[in-house]
Amino acid sequence: MKKIFTLLALTITFNMNAQTDNTSTGTSALNSISTGDNNSAFGVNALTANSSGGANTAIGKEALYSNTTSSSSTAVGNYSLKNSNGFYNTAVGTYSLYGNTSGARNVGIGLNSLFTNTTGSYNTAIGYETYASAADATNQTVIGYQATGQANNSVVLGNDDVTAVYMGEDSGATVYAGEGSFTGDMTIGGDDLTIGDLSAFSGSFTQRSAIDVVAHSDGDLMTGYINGSTGDRFNIELDAGNSLAKISSGGGYDLTFSTEGGTMNFESNGFETGTYAFNGNTTVSNDLTVSGDVVVSSDARLKANIVSLGSTLAKLILIDGKTYTMKKDGKQKIGVLAQDIQKVFPELVSEGDNEMLAVNYQGLVPVLINALKEQQAEINKLKEQEQRLEKLEKLIYQMKK
Repeated sequence: MKKIFTLLALTITFNMNAQTDNTSTGTSALNSISTGDNNSAFGVNALTANSSGGANTAIGKEALYSNTTSSSSTAVGNYSLKNSNGFYNTAVGTYSLYGNTSGARNVGIGLNSLFTNTTGSYNTAIGYETYASAADATNQTVIGYQATGQANNSVVLGNDDVTAVYMGEDSGATVYAGEGSFTGDMTIGGDDLTIGDLSAFSGSFTQRSAIDVVAHSDGDLMTGYINGSTGDRFNIELDAGNSLAKISSGGGYDLTFSTEGGTMNFESNGFETGTYAFNGNTTVSNDLTVSGDVVVSSDARLKANIVSLGSTLAKLILIDGKTYTMKKDGKQKIGVLAQDIQKVFPELVSEGDNEMLAVNYQGLVPVLINALKEQQAEINKLKEQEQRLEKLEKLIYQMKK
């Protein structure tokens, strides 16, 4: 029995051009070079069409296959940057940046990374089958297995199956970002969320859908501390009694709601029929306009040591109504002076933190009622005297007859 041996000849082509510093290994590698220099090609048909392009590196079958005049590109992997003629591209992985034609300054790392890019530039894709959103995409950064870019000038981390993104894990790393937008569900768990100085915020906020805030175990929805992590604070919490939010401030600090030139509305529903309770002292610095009735709690069951106010007319006469101009806005007003009221009814005058006096105008109502009753009593006496005088005049008249 005869044995037939076949000898296969393995041919390796190794070319060096000393004048242009080009290096090639493989069939038809750098086959068309003319004036280009500092090129390196390793693999069948690597940089085969390159003529004047320089400083290119191609490793793998048909890597940078169609490049002719472009420079400073690197392709590592079979068919990487095969159709490219763009500048400063880097492709690592089989078929990475395969379809690129004139796109420049792209980086694709991973099998099929940026496979569909043709004219897009400044894109970076890292991972198996990572793609930009379009063939002409610009400045998209896409990282992760089968992740796809979403828009120009954007960053995508992971594909649709990703459920969590860790940044620095538990190292206490600080994450910096400029303007941002969250369009999907977002859960912030673990430790604290710290938001820095917002004093320079000048943008606008658009609510796309409902905002759900899940309360902490102690019922707090949001807590802001003046200094540190304890002590005085601003707090939004759930009221355990009716599961509605309550806003409060601690440490004796003022809680201020303000609007610049607009109207601040407090509504309980679309018909504005809710009840609004102010449990504590309430100060209104400017005009207060009330469309409905002003009702003051006055139930006898809330009071003790009830005594009649008695005569008030003599004291009331000592008070003079005034017209005056407010210094802060120049408005003409009619009222009384707190100093005049204080002399006769000190109970109706209070002093603020700035030593300015204020008058309890509604407290003047019982004073006026008693003065009116006293005056009416005087009028009734005069009427009785007038009636007696008329009877006396009639009697005298009859006697003269």
